[in-house]
Amino acid sequence: GGGNGTALSLLVKAFPWIRGINFDLPHVVAVAPKSGSIENVGGDMFMSIPNADAAFLMWILHDWDDEECIKILKKCREAIPEDKGKVIIVEAVLEEDKEDDELGFVGLMLDMAMMAHTDKGKERTLKEWSYVLRQSGFTRFTVNPIRAVQSVIEAYP
Repeated sequence: GGGNGTALSLLVKAFPWIRGINFDLPHVVAVAPKSGSIENVGGDMFMSIPNADAAFLMWILHDWDDEECIKILKKCREAIPEDKGKVIIVEAVLEEDKEDDELGFVGLMLDMAMMAHTDKGKERTLKEWSYVLRQSGFTRFTVNPIRAVQSVIEAYP
């Protein structure tokens, strides 16, 4: 789900020692800009994901229901090394107690956008993220809130 590689190119620019693989459907990466430190690879994330030290998924998993999300995460799990690999997910983590959530209305807006965008996707709470990650074979994960609607979730084998 790397699209035209914009997010990955920003990461590689900020951390020039890494090499990136922009992975998306073949027709999408066919028109992605070429870069010396980014390889554009076409494929289907439900079939396989290129091997890497880390998989980076930003605004991808909320497009899918739990079953499909677990399939994608299992493919990510297969693609990373057992000893040092991780999956980095940038997605919203909704508060379960809406009354204490200052940004609860944003979660509602995100859910409404998902209803218009897809018939299967959804935003997830921490409990729901824990479920899909554990079902995908990840033994531990951390959630790091950032100064945005999204959080950074790091999942480890």
